[in-house]
Amino acid sequence: MRLLFRHLDALVVEAGRPPLRDAWLAEDGQGRVAAAGTGTPPPGLDGGRDGRGLLAVPGLVNAHHHLYQTAARGRATGQGLFAWLTALYPRWGRLRPATIHAAAVVALAELVRSGATATVDHHYLYPPGAGAAAVAEALFGAADQVGIRLMLARGAITCGRSGGCLPPDELVEPPDAVWTDIRDLAARYHQRGAAAQTRVAVAPVSIMSTDAAVMRDAAELARVLNLPLHTHAGETRDEERYARQRYGAHPFDLLEEWGWLRPGTWLAHGVWIPVRFRPRLARAGVGVAHCPSSNLRLGSGVAPVRAYLQAGIPVGLGVDGSASNDGGHLWGEARLALLLSGVRGRPPLAPAEALALATRGSARCLGWEGLGRLEPGDAADVAVYRLDDLEHAGMAAGDPLAAWALGWPTRAWTVLVGGRAVVEEGRLVTVEVEAAAAELRRRMQAEEAGG
Repeated sequence: MRLLFRHLDALVVEAGRPPLRDAWLAEDGQGRVAAAGTGTPPPGLDGGRDGRGLLAVPGLVNAHHHLYQTAARGRATGQGLFAWLTALYPRWGRLRPATIHAAAVVALAELVRSGATATVDHHYLYPPGAGAAAVAEALFGAADQVGIRLMLARGAITCGRSGGCLPPDELVEPPDAVWTDIRDLAARYHQRGAAAQTRVAVAPVSIMSTDAAVMRDAAELARVLNLPLHTHAGETRDEERYARQRYGAHPFDLLEEWGWLRPGTWLAHGVWIPVRFRPRLARAGVGVAHCPSSNLRLGSGVAPVRAYLQAGIPVGLGVDGSASNDGGHLWGEARLALLLSGVRGRPPLAPAEALALATRGSARCLGWEGLGRLEPGDAADVAVYRLDDLEHAGMAAGDPLAAWALGWPTRAWTVLVGGRAVVEEGRLVTVEVEAAAAELRRRMQAEEAGG
């Protein structure tokens, strides 16, 4: 065993359980939690970081993101989802793997500095000539560089405007090529167990970017390969109008008809899930990735998280793409989720519940065992926060979770992934952040200039 921390002010082993005070945490030397306790560590456990003044929680898990969108922040403001997508598709269509890699490094660095140790990337943009394998290598390479766990939710646009769908035709991929690529990705990258560093999911973009046959085939492929299944659903009212006009049915009736209401499925946003569908999702184990900042930025609405939890639906937390959030701060999303929770339901979330969304809730949505808590055998993924800084001065010393959830989010002080430090004393140690930002700016300028 190796001691990671000693004399932590507070250690949350799992959200919802009382924090351990004056706590220590050890790992087994293979990146998994070995033990935790209070007071002086057992004999033979020496060293470790001094945890006085610090709160340690399970590493945060981001259940929905589009990493490439970091290359298009601050654009198409004041637009709803459909208009926003229409405005940005031409810009996204020019991105090449090198720019996607640069955007991913910046996005993942932001996530890690907020305390995230694992993330999904729902990547559905494969411009002509870019090469699906090269895009995957760019994304997984960025994750390896930053030091975060990555699930690539391999998206696909298989229907364009000429077929009655939303995206431009030049971004459409043949379905057979998509299925072949997913099989190849799964063989190369999909790892299992608590120590998994990379995973793969099947993830058509939405019902507005594909057709019924592809949605059915995606569900079947996920079943055959035993992969998670992901898409956008219930994000806006426009989605329901589109489904009724094109298919004559509600989007969630369609998902059920197409075989999507099954264990291993999680849906992005879920702002507008009618009451009658909620028991069906709960019985099937279908999760929802709550994305509060994005939903506000695009005017999509506020998801009734309390009602979903009461119905038994697993709920996680996502930052969504940085072009619809303009940031990637998962700690900040937890705070916003807490503040918004009383708008569409009572009682509002408690601080421990906000943490649960960002940890076990997200891990449960993804089906990623061993993440989101710090029991023996779980991944030694830890996010540590200083609560004695300016932004948290005056918070009640006896309630560290309230200080974490309600104080203004800053940066994690220490972040460990599999027991390995990726953030120390607030500084990302795996990537030079200024150089990463400069590289993204350089790549964007070159592409905008046609270089």
